[in-house]
Amino acid sequence: MEWISVKDRLPEYGQTILVCNQSKQIFTCRRPVIDHNLAQVDTDTVKHCKYTHWMPLPPPPEVNNG
Repeated sequence: MEWISVKDRLPEYGQTILVCNQSKQIFTCRRPVIDHNLAQVDTDTVKHCKYTHWMPLPPPPEVNNG
């Protein structure tokens, strides 16, 4: 999986994803959180917290019940 720029496209509503901000911190979130984050007015603090990229969550590990 590769990171997708928020400038290229945004995820579907309801989809849980990974997001990365300008400080290279990674979080899980959903689309409304991205919309709110991108709508914030830039300040020194907000600028470093703005999301830049996202990607779908990887599939969960397979559990062997053996």
